[in-house]
Amino acid sequence: MAVHGVPSKRKEIYKYEAPWPLYSMNWSVRPDKRFRLALGSFVEEYNNKVQVVSLDEDTSEFSAKSTFDHPYPTTKIMWIPDSKGVFPDLLATSGDYLRVWRAGEPDTRLECVLNNNKNSDFCAPLTSFDWNEVDPNLIGTSSIDTTCTIWGLETGQVLGRVNLVTGHVKTQLIAHDKEVYDIAFSRAGGGRDMFASVGADGSVRMFDLRHLEHSTIIYEDPQHTPLLRLAWNKQDPNYLATVAMDACEVIILDVRVPCTPVARLNNHRACVNGIAWAPHSSCHICTAGDDHQALIWDIQQMPRAIEDPILAYTAAEGEINQIQWGATQPDWIAICYYKALEILLVLCSMSSCNVRVGDYVVIQRQCYTKLHKVTQKSMASLGKDQLELDTIIGKPFWTTYKMEGKGKRLFKLVECDGAESLAEQLIKDVTSGTDNRNILDDNASQSLSKDEIVGLRDSGLSGQEIVGQLIENSKTFHDKTEYAQKKYLLKKEKKYFEYLTIRKPTLRLVSQIMFRQDPAKIMWLRMDTISQITTAAGIHTQGTYIVYESGCQGLSVASMLNYLGEDGNLIHIHPGNIPQKQAVLAMNFDPQHISKLISVNVYSLLRMLFQENKVEDDEPAKDVIEGERDPMNDGEEGNINNPPCIEYPLVTTNSSSLNKTCHSPINVAESNSNKRKQNPSCEENIAKKPRWEQETEKAARLLRNRKVDGLVIVAREYPASIVTALLPFLAVSRPIVVYSSVREPLLDLYLTLKSRGDVVGLRLTETWLRSHQVLPDRSHPDILMSGSGGYMLTGTLVQRRDTSII
Repeated sequence: MAVHGVPSKRKEIYKYEAPWPLYSMNWSVRPDKRFRLALGSFVEEYNNKVQVVSLDEDTSEFSAKSTFDHPYPTTKIMWIPDSKGVFPDLLATSGDYLRVWRAGEPDTRLECVLNNNKNSDFCAPLTSFDWNEVDPNLIGTSSIDTTCTIWGLETGQVLGRVNLVTGHVKTQLIAHDKEVYDIAFSRAGGGRDMFASVGADGSVRMFDLRHLEHSTIIYEDPQHTPLLRLAWNKQDPNYLATVAMDACEVIILDVRVPCTPVARLNNHRACVNGIAWAPHSSCHICTAGDDHQALIWDIQQMPRAIEDPILAYTAAEGEINQIQWGATQPDWIAICYYKALEILLVLCSMSSCNVRVGDYVVIQRQCYTKLHKVTQKSMASLGKDQLELDTIIGKPFWTTYKMEGKGKRLFKLVECDGAESLAEQLIKDVTSGTDNRNILDDNASQSLSKDEIVGLRDSGLSGQEIVGQLIENSKTFHDKTEYAQKKYLLKKEKKYFEYLTIRKPTLRLVSQIMFRQDPAKIMWLRMDTISQITTAAGIHTQGTYIVYESGCQGLSVASMLNYLGEDGNLIHIHPGNIPQKQAVLAMNFDPQHISKLISVNVYSLLRMLFQENKVEDDEPAKDVIEGERDPMNDGEEGNINNPPCIEYPLVTTNSSSLNKTCHSPINVAESNSNKRKQNPSCEENIAKKPRWEQETEKAARLLRNRKVDGLVIVAREYPASIVTALLPFLAVSRPIVVYSSVREPLLDLYLTLKSRGDVVGLRLTETWLRSHQVLPDRSHPDILMSGSGGYMLTGTLVQRRDTSII
């Protein structure tokens, strides 16, 4: 494994030799047990072993802390997902039964054996299980009898008692038509109720404990090959990974796009045995297989093809059958092969998943999100609160921070494990009433005045302390029903919540933020409408497309650019001098991906394509200064006469400084004189063309060589003339999509295209979406919603029939 910059006293690889072949393995999540792992033997007989080993960082040696007998090989081992140490130090194993053990040194004690067969002492063998990270009292098991069982654990805090931990069946369901091979809880929906499973029928199915009447099939293998393993993304619950039996590839799925893999990782030369997502990054996953290789992949460019891993390690002595990424040690992964355990230091380059200066980030505080650009000494405002963001630089996205008071309305961010709910903490030991009939709303129930409450916040008290003071000084809080108390606390939590998460911008987040701020600025373009436009345009990674956009902050451009690969091209045509690219910049595309985007003025492009004489190289700006007004735009945006300022690259003649091009905004009319002052021999050199002309020539060459695969118009202007001008560059049997926030221009365009005879399948639709609140016994449509998502005209260009033959 590639390793860089490690401390001098720390080794890159630690190895432990077990007395027997190894199969199952799991890394402890307790912060005080940094390098503690549990190992399960694989001996084809009844007597097997489980061993707890720990690394001594001073001596760099592994030592066995506890070894105990286990009937049959363990199919999986897991430590209790308790990073704060509030639960007993438990370990669970699956095989013929689900067993829960209390870890100790040197003795590990069996706490309970869980059997879901009420009529017999024997049950069907368990293939796997998963321990819920949000609620450690929940464990889900999968079995060869086609069922999944959700167990509830009762854990005590008193030591020295036998069978202190007990369990019961919460629910059991038939999950698949054949054997179930793996189960995993998802962090979506609160992280407690949703899980997925894979089985011998070749399907991935998703379940919700709140609605077990049905399940959702999110993927089925075309050949119905059994699926063996399943793993959820630790940071982005929309993604999961699975692997089929004897397959050399790992399939990445997006639950928002069922049945279609968004990526296939296929660099292994033999069947894959293990998959593990990074605990601190949403775009890194490691895989291991019988080819002796452990590979780490960067999947941030999905859905574009992922060809090679970023890191690779070869275990020369055996086939790797298990791989784990350290939950509390994100720089380390562990692998098992034959009798060996190795932990590897993987200081791989994950800068793309870390916050960098100049990146855009999404600051999320409960349901509120805000887009912000990070600078070296960045400050962000949330309401009246000011946040210092310098601590987030270099940290991974999806990191949670706590706001700690630094002054009046000034907060610094301190990294923490996760957000804590005020309602859940404060309502534990509070008594409640039976009804609210005796409570009078006379504004006198709170003994603290408004000034005193403001003073509490200005004094630097935490949100929990302030809400605690409000409860103590409330005359009616203890008389309210439990539901009313929780509702009151949730309202106060929204105001005093002191946790926030730094998220990586996605198209959905950027769209929602812009729509919430001012929907008129983006032409009421909702996320569901963007998805319909992308689908109707038939975007594929190697295609070439034209998008005409004016007045929606570059949202449609960003959505189409997001799906292009290395061989794709996107020509962004705009009416004014400077294209709107706010959404494109917010997506943090890498320079290589941005190079696929060509932004050109519509008038300059059409003139270059249809003109008879080529513009002379020694007069690069003459046409812009003396050009005519754009007939397709009657507003000030469409006027390209006398542009006040453009980006003009100042290039020296020294070849060593070619990579240090400085882009300074200068007036076009003064460009030649400035260059003469900087370089006396300017007359002997070819004048550097302005960027707008270079982009226009690049787009013109592209359109002369081939016709595009799709045409998308998202414009405030009347679209008929735009479509008529750009339709000749569209290849036959390719789609055209026109969006408008009002219907009448599209009706006129519908009649125009219908009369041409070369556009078929015309369809005018209105996009409409209504969100719903989904809570137990409180599910209903949201009261506030947008009235319309705009109108969309779609069609397909065909070859015009030659009527002279008839």
